[in-house]
Amino acid sequence: MKYLLFAGSLILFALLMGCNSPESKVEKRADEICECVKETGITDLDVFSLQDRSEMRAVEQKTQKVLPRKLLKVFRKIEQDLDYLSLEKKKRYTRELMKALVDTECMDETLNKIPYSLLGLGLDKMEEQINQQGRSRRATEREAEEEAVY
Repeated sequence: MKYLLFAGSLILFALLMGCNSPESKVEKRADEICECVKETGITDLDVFSLQDRSEMRAVEQKTQKVLPRKLLKVFRKIEQDLDYLSLEKKKRYTRELMKALVDTECMDETLNKIPYSLLGLGLDKMEEQINQQGRSRRATEREAEEEAVY
């Protein structure tokens, strides 16, 4: 019976300590940041609404008005979380926060809106622009060389 009580106490202690661990704080902070972003309506945008100037202006105005204050509150909490940590633990906290942000509902909603079927077209356009820049740079270099000769 003593062993069961001791084991139960250890498990309870581990659970309570786990709730206050940097990892649980990180996930909570990531969720708080996600909530701030969701309140602005940014996550509701899709590819087509990006082309609607009035909708974009409304979201932009709300974002500029609301987001900085809300994020500042979360960032102050993050500052408090980091305050007592060593450099190595601060780096681990930051790394875990980045991972937790990627795992939030906001990121999932954002990733669902990426037009993956158009990725090839985007890459073709990027390649075209890179090639044009290369041709333009080579032409400029040739002109500079020709001017240097005269």
